[in-house]
Amino acid sequence: MSGMGSPDTAEVSAVSAACDADRIDGHLLALVISHTDAPAAVREQLSLDDATQRALMAAADARASVIQGIATLSTCSRTELYAVVRSPVEGLSALRTLMARHSGAPDEVIDRMRAVRGDAVVRHIMRVSSGLESLMLGEHEILGQLREMLHRT
Repeated sequence: MSGMGSPDTAEVSAVSAACDADRIDGHLLALVISHTDAPAAVREQLSLDDATQRALMAAADARASVIQGIATLSTCSRTELYAVVRSPVEGLSALRTLMARHSGAPDEVIDRMRAVRGDAVVRHIMRVSSGLESLMLGEHEILGQLREMLHRT
């Protein structure tokens, strides 16, 4: 790991190469819930351990006609799915279905997750990665969690 959580050259090159190789033409979509959206009792129902996140991503791969790519983030204060989808409407439905199946949470809990679309997804992940969306403003533990998300993806 390089200094203070910044990506090293190999990581940047790997992400860049993946983008060049895939040239995905779709819509950015995120399904998110955090400490600002719901109390811990609700968020806990949506929490995904590493094995469950991997299973969810594998299930998303099987839905390639709708979901072109997916990444998951689950911490004590947030659970988020980031995806590139062919259709925002079908993509949102697919993400909600994946969360229901893999978290086991009831529909009324899944419905508490909010959709973020397009450029707002980029702004959201930048705010999350900079610690502006953390329980403790500016904390940097999230950078390691995002790095794990990228490696898992």
